[in-house]
Amino acid sequence: MEVTRNSVARMLTILLAFLYINNNVITKVRGSLFPHTTHVYVLNKLGGNTELKIHCRSKDDDLGTFKIGNGAQYEFKFRPNFFRGLSLTQFYCDLSYGNKIKRFDLYEQFRDKGRCRRCYWDVKPEGVHGYDDLGKPVQLTLYW
Repeated sequence: MEVTRNSVARMLTILLAFLYINNNVITKVRGSLFPHTTHVYVLNKLGGNTELKIHCRSKDDDLGTFKIGNGAQYEFKFRPNFFRGLSLTQFYCDLSYGNKIKRFDLYEQFRDKGRCRRCYWDVKPEGVHGYDDLGKPVQLTLYW
């Protein structure tokens, strides 16, 4: 079979039409096919002069280790995985202060996609409290 410019152009047109239609269907059902940037904000609300150590990573990215003072904020952003069926985006973070250390899943695509595009977390002595874009009351608490 000979590949010509016309056949390549036809195939690209069909592919683009398919993606356009698929995106419209998915948008109505689950949100955009091409995910928006998601922001995660972690605020140290431990009190006093307590410093929070945070190390976040995903399967693909290691964001490094940071120390944030009381009242300070750490943030990162990313685009959730385009190919939802292959692997969902997950960022887990090791949080520690004093003698406490625990790993928290601060973003799980399956759990958080419909909950927030800007995901806020307050780190307090009793646990980590999650809020959505609108700052509604605590939606999720992860305990130490």
